[in-house]
Amino acid sequence: MKIFGIIASMNGENSREYQVIKKYVSNEKYKNDDIKIITADSLDIRYCRGCCSCFETGICPLDSIDDMKNIKKDLLEADLIIMSSPVYVHHVSGFMKNLIDRLGYWTHTFHLIGKPVIVCTSTGNSGAEYVISYLKKIMSALGGIVLGEITIDDMTPIEKIEGTFNSINEVVLEFLKEPDCINVSSFQHTLYKSLRMSLIEQSGYEHEYWRENDMFNYFTFKDYLLYRLNLHN
Repeated sequence: MKIFGIIASMNGENSREYQVIKKYVSNEKYKNDDIKIITADSLDIRYCRGCCSCFETGICPLDSIDDMKNIKKDLLEADLIIMSSPVYVHHVSGFMKNLIDRLGYWTHTFHLIGKPVIVCTSTGNSGAEYVISYLKKIMSALGGIVLGEITIDDMTPIEKIEGTFNSINEVVLEFLKEPDCINVSSFQHTLYKSLRMSLIEQSGYEHEYWRENDMFNYFTFKDYLLYRLNLHN
Protein backbone atom coordinates (compact mmCIF):
# COMPACT_ATOMS: atom_id res chain seq x y z
CA MET A 1 0.00 0.00 0.00
CA LYS A 2 1.18 3.51 -0.84
CA ILE A 3 0.71 6.13 1.87
CA PHE A 4 1.18 9.77 0.89
CA GLY A 5 1.07 12.63 3.38
CA ILE A 6 1.26 16.40 2.96
CA ILE A 7 2.12 18.51 6.00
CA ALA A 8 1.51 22.19 5.27
CA SER A 9 3.83 23.55 7.95
CA MET A 10 6.97 25.51 7.19
CA ASN A 11 8.45 24.01 10.36
CA GLY A 12 8.81 20.82 8.35
CA GLU A 13 10.10 17.83 10.27
CA ASN A 14 10.21 19.93 13.45
CA SER A 15 6.44 20.48 13.39
CA ARG A 16 4.20 18.67 15.85
CA GLU A 17 2.14 17.36 12.94
CA TYR A 18 5.15 15.70 11.36
CA GLN A 19 6.14 14.05 14.63
CA VAL A 20 2.61 12.73 15.23
CA ILE A 21 2.00 11.56 11.65
CA LYS A 22 5.44 9.96 11.47
CA LYS A 23 4.52 8.01 14.58
CA TYR A 24 1.17 7.07 13.07
CA VAL A 25 2.66 5.61 9.89
CA SER A 26 5.31 3.80 11.97
CA ASN A 27 2.54 1.51 13.18
CA GLU A 28 3.36 -2.17 12.84
CA LYS A 29 0.43 -2.56 10.44
CA TYR A 30 2.14 -0.29 7.90
CA LYS A 31 5.70 -1.63 8.22
CA ASN A 32 5.78 -3.06 4.69
CA ASP A 33 4.08 -0.11 3.01
CA ASP A 34 5.51 2.54 0.68
CA ILE A 35 5.35 5.70 2.81
CA LYS A 36 6.07 9.24 1.64
CA ILE A 37 5.53 12.31 3.85
CA ILE A 38 6.35 15.73 2.41
CA THR A 39 6.43 19.09 4.18
CA ALA A 40 5.82 22.65 3.02
CA ASP A 41 9.39 23.84 3.62
CA SER A 42 10.74 21.36 1.06
CA LEU A 43 8.36 22.28 -1.77
CA ASP A 44 7.99 24.94 -4.45
CA ILE A 45 4.31 25.57 -5.15
CA ARG A 46 3.54 28.72 -7.13
CA TYR A 47 0.40 30.77 -6.56
CA CYS A 48 -2.61 30.03 -8.73
CA ARG A 49 -2.85 32.71 -11.45
CA GLY A 50 -6.61 32.48 -11.82
CA CYS A 51 -6.26 31.80 -15.56
CA CYS A 52 -8.84 28.95 -15.42
CA SER A 53 -6.77 26.94 -17.90
CA CYS A 54 -7.12 23.85 -15.69
CA PHE A 55 -10.92 23.99 -15.85
CA GLU A 56 -10.84 24.46 -19.63
CA THR A 57 -8.06 22.05 -20.60
CA GLY A 58 -7.25 19.91 -17.57
CA ILE A 59 -3.71 21.33 -17.59
CA CYS A 60 -2.16 23.92 -15.26
CA PRO A 61 0.66 25.81 -17.01
CA LEU A 62 2.50 26.13 -13.70
CA ASP A 63 2.85 22.35 -13.31
CA SER A 64 5.84 22.40 -15.63
CA ILE A 65 7.82 24.84 -13.47
CA ASP A 66 7.14 23.82 -9.86
CA ASP A 67 6.51 20.71 -7.74
CA MET A 68 2.77 20.47 -8.25
CA LYS A 69 2.98 17.91 -11.07
CA ASN A 70 4.76 15.46 -8.75
CA ILE A 71 2.31 16.10 -5.92
CA LYS A 72 -0.63 15.34 -8.21
CA LYS A 73 1.07 12.13 -9.33
CA ASP A 74 1.62 11.06 -5.71
CA LEU A 75 -2.01 11.82 -4.81
CA LEU A 76 -3.33 9.80 -7.75
CA GLU A 77 -1.08 6.82 -6.96
CA ALA A 78 -1.72 6.81 -3.19
CA ASP A 79 -3.83 4.17 -1.47
CA LEU A 80 -4.10 6.32 1.67
CA ILE A 81 -3.78 10.12 1.81
CA ILE A 82 -2.96 12.21 4.88
CA MET A 83 -3.64 15.96 4.63
CA SER A 84 -2.41 18.09 7.51
CA SER A 85 -2.24 21.82 8.22
CA PRO A 86 -1.58 23.89 11.32
CA VAL A 87 -4.21 26.44 12.33
CA TYR A 88 -3.40 29.89 10.96
CA VAL A 89 -5.95 32.50 12.08
CA HIS A 90 -8.70 29.86 12.27
CA HIS A 91 -7.91 28.49 8.82
CA VAL A 92 -5.40 26.31 7.00
CA SER A 93 -1.92 27.66 6.35
CA GLY A 94 -1.25 29.74 3.26
CA PHE A 95 0.71 26.85 1.77
CA MET A 96 -2.20 24.45 2.14
CA LYS A 97 -4.68 26.94 0.70
CA ASN A 98 -2.41 27.55 -2.27
CA LEU A 99 -2.00 23.82 -2.87
CA ILE A 100 -5.78 23.35 -2.73
CA ASP A 101 -6.29 26.25 -5.17
CA ARG A 102 -4.04 24.43 -7.63
CA LEU A 103 -6.27 21.35 -7.30
CA GLY A 104 -9.45 23.34 -7.79
CA TYR A 105 -10.49 21.74 -11.07
CA TRP A 106 -10.35 18.30 -9.48
CA THR A 107 -13.42 19.29 -7.44
CA HIS A 108 -15.37 19.15 -10.73
CA THR A 109 -14.00 15.74 -11.70
CA PHE A 110 -13.57 13.82 -8.41
CA HIS A 111 -10.02 12.86 -9.36
CA LEU A 112 -9.44 11.22 -5.95
CA ILE A 113 -12.62 9.14 -6.13
CA GLY A 114 -12.72 6.48 -3.42
CA LYS A 115 -9.31 7.18 -1.89
CA PRO A 116 -9.27 6.91 1.92
CA VAL A 117 -8.17 10.14 3.60
CA ILE A 118 -7.06 11.19 7.08
CA VAL A 119 -7.09 14.91 7.95
CA CYS A 120 -4.98 16.45 10.67
CA THR A 121 -4.35 19.81 12.32
CA SER A 122 -2.40 21.31 15.20
CA THR A 123 -3.11 24.40 17.24
CA GLY A 124 -1.75 26.15 20.28
CA ASN A 125 -5.16 27.29 21.41
CA SER A 126 -8.20 27.37 19.11
CA GLY A 127 -9.50 27.07 15.55
CA ALA A 128 -8.89 23.36 15.03
CA GLU A 129 -12.55 22.65 14.27
CA TYR A 130 -12.49 25.10 11.35
CA VAL A 131 -9.40 23.56 9.76
CA ILE A 132 -10.68 20.01 10.19
CA SER A 133 -14.07 20.96 8.74
CA TYR A 134 -12.48 22.70 5.74
CA LEU A 135 -10.07 19.86 4.97
CA LYS A 136 -12.86 17.29 5.24
CA LYS A 137 -15.03 19.30 2.84
CA ILE A 138 -12.25 19.82 0.27
CA MET A 139 -11.07 16.22 0.33
CA SER A 140 -14.69 15.08 -0.05
CA ALA A 141 -15.12 17.43 -3.01
CA LEU A 142 -12.05 15.83 -4.59
CA GLY A 143 -13.76 12.44 -4.26
CA GLY A 144 -11.89 11.18 -1.22
CA ILE A 145 -13.48 9.28 1.66
CA VAL A 146 -12.46 10.89 4.95
CA LEU A 147 -12.05 8.05 7.44
CA GLY A 148 -10.42 9.84 10.36
CA GLU A 149 -9.27 13.11 11.86
CA ILE A 150 -6.46 14.00 14.23
CA THR A 151 -6.30 17.20 16.28
CA ILE A 152 -3.14 18.09 18.18
CA ASP A 153 -3.06 20.87 20.75
CA ASP A 154 -1.13 21.78 23.89
CA MET A 155 -3.66 19.97 26.06
CA THR A 156 -3.87 16.69 24.14
CA PRO A 157 -2.39 13.82 26.17
CA ILE A 158 -0.33 11.30 24.25
CA GLU A 159 -2.70 8.54 25.37
CA LYS A 160 -5.59 10.25 23.59
CA ILE A 161 -3.59 10.61 20.37
CA GLU A 162 -2.61 6.95 20.51
CA GLY A 163 -6.25 6.01 21.07
CA THR A 164 -7.18 8.07 18.01
CA PHE A 165 -4.48 6.24 16.02
CA ASN A 166 -5.89 2.87 16.96
CA SER A 167 -9.46 3.87 16.07
CA ILE A 168 -8.43 5.28 12.69
CA ASN A 169 -6.31 2.21 11.92
CA GLU A 170 -9.32 -0.04 12.43
CA VAL A 171 -11.51 2.10 10.16
CA VAL A 172 -8.85 2.36 7.42
CA LEU A 173 -8.07 -1.34 7.39
CA GLU A 174 -11.77 -2.22 7.37
CA PHE A 175 -12.32 0.14 4.43
CA LEU A 176 -9.44 -1.40 2.50
CA LYS A 177 -10.97 -4.85 3.01
CA GLU A 178 -14.63 -3.93 2.47
CA PRO A 179 -14.84 -0.56 0.63
CA ASP A 180 -18.42 -1.21 -0.49
CA CYS A 181 -19.65 -0.78 3.09
CA ILE A 182 -18.45 2.80 3.50
CA ASN A 183 -20.90 5.66 3.92
CA VAL A 184 -20.49 8.71 1.73
CA SER A 185 -21.49 12.24 2.71
CA SER A 186 -24.65 14.03 1.63
CA PHE A 187 -22.32 16.82 0.45
CA GLN A 188 -20.74 14.46 -2.10
CA HIS A 189 -24.15 13.31 -3.32
CA THR A 190 -25.32 16.92 -3.76
CA LEU A 191 -22.12 18.03 -5.49
CA TYR A 192 -22.13 15.06 -7.86
CA LYS A 193 -25.78 15.57 -8.79
CA SER A 194 -25.27 19.30 -9.37
CA LEU A 195 -22.16 18.82 -11.51
CA ARG A 196 -23.78 16.04 -13.54
CA MET A 197 -26.78 18.22 -14.39
CA SER A 198 -24.51 21.12 -15.30
CA LEU A 199 -21.84 19.33 -17.31
CA ILE A 200 -24.04 16.95 -19.29
CA GLU A 201 -25.26 19.85 -21.45
CA GLN A 202 -21.85 21.49 -21.83
CA SER A 203 -18.79 20.87 -23.98
CA GLY A 204 -15.11 21.06 -23.19
CA TYR A 205 -12.60 19.32 -20.95
CA GLU A 206 -14.86 18.65 -17.96
CA HIS A 207 -17.66 17.19 -20.06
CA GLU A 208 -15.18 14.95 -21.89
CA TYR A 209 -13.62 13.80 -18.61
CA TRP A 210 -17.03 12.79 -17.27
CA ARG A 211 -17.92 11.04 -20.55
CA GLU A 212 -14.61 9.17 -20.85
CA ASN A 213 -14.84 7.98 -17.25
CA ASP A 214 -18.50 6.87 -17.55
CA MET A 215 -19.63 9.39 -14.93
CA PHE A 216 -22.79 10.41 -16.80
CA ASN A 217 -23.97 6.79 -16.58
CA TYR A 218 -24.45 7.05 -12.81
CA PHE A 219 -26.96 9.27 -11.06
CA THR A 220 -25.47 9.27 -7.56
CA PHE A 221 -21.98 9.62 -6.13
CA LYS A 222 -22.33 6.32 -4.25
CA ASP A 223 -23.25 4.42 -7.41
CA TYR A 224 -20.30 5.87 -9.31
CA LEU A 225 -17.99 5.25 -6.34
CA LEU A 226 -18.96 1.58 -6.23
CA TYR A 227 -18.44 1.29 -9.98
CA ARG A 228 -14.91 2.72 -9.68
CA LEU A 229 -14.02 0.59 -6.69
CA ASN A 230 -15.20 -2.57 -8.45
CA LEU A 231 -13.43 -1.52 -11.64
CA HIS A 232 -10.07 -1.31 -9.84
CA ASN A 233 -10.60 -4.42 -7.75
